[in-house]
Amino acid sequence: PGITINTPQRSLANTHSVTFPKTSNAMLMAHLDYYGIAVSAGSACNTESDKPSHVLQAVGLSDDEARSTIRFSLSHKITSRDIRYVLSVLEEYFGYKVPPIEMINPSQIDKSFVFVITDLIPQWSHII
Repeated sequence: PGITINTPQRSLANTHSVTFPKTSNAMLMAHLDYYGIAVSAGSACNTESDKPSHVLQAVGLSDDEARSTIRFSLSHKITSRDIRYVLSVLEEYFGYKVPPIEMINPSQIDKSFVFVITDLIPQWSHII
């Protein structure tokens, strides 16, 4: 896609904000998480809210752009191999080579949902 790198050149070298137009950052985060890649949506100041990040809005992103933005924070232990892995997972996602991950909104979970899950996975029944 026509991605936009939002991180200014004069900023922390380990933090990169990237907008993937017309892409739900929640869906992309779920996909990356499935492959063991930890990212965040928006800024660190906005982790508890579903609203677009006020920080991203302050730098000029629209609500839609803010909801399509992922923040990559890299540690000193990241290697070029790790970067290639992330890029390959992104290529799979945007190339539609993997099925989309189904997400469940917490409001969709009720007692009937829990009982269906325990019927499908009997070893969990003692937990619920």
